[in-house]
Amino acid sequence: MPPGRPAKPTAVKVLEGTYRPDRALSNEVQPDLLAQIPEPPEGLGEWGVREWHVVCRWLHDTGNLAATDLSLIAAYCNEVSNYWEYDAQVKSKGAVVAIKNKDGLVVRVQKNPFTALRKDSLDAALKLATQFGFTPSARTRLTMGAIPDKPKSKMAQLMNRK
Repeated sequence: MPPGRPAKPTAVKVLEGTYRPDRALSNEVQPDLLAQIPEPPEGLGEWGVREWHVVCRWLHDTGNLAATDLSLIAAYCNEVSNYWEYDAQVKSKGAVVAIKNKDGLVVRVQKNPFTALRKDSLDAALKLATQFGFTPSARTRLTMGAIPDKPKSKMAQLMNRK
């Protein structure tokens, strides 16, 4: 294991407000940023597709949507989708399930296995979310630089004329 904290990309340092030119790497690899938000990959559940659109829009708007990150974004969205699917199972069957023998008699009661799956999915999603700044605590370490003004609609342009 390498000593110390893992290095942060320059883009993250700029967002956090900790960038110092004297400490910047002159040959740091810069990922290719995407000009458009790609369609979600096949296989994401309904919740995963929703999450894809939300997080990709945010990453794109902050100038951080890179092609090299799409697989990790998809993994995050998949974990979010799994979480909601497992949550629905827990809600429909309850937090505990009865184990019956072949005669239909209850032998024992145990925790619903979907509760553990739900927790595992949430833990995995949170680990990935912190890498991208999706959690409230991760966002506290980020600041926004100058974001270009969005083009105004024709109606807004007419209303603001003096």
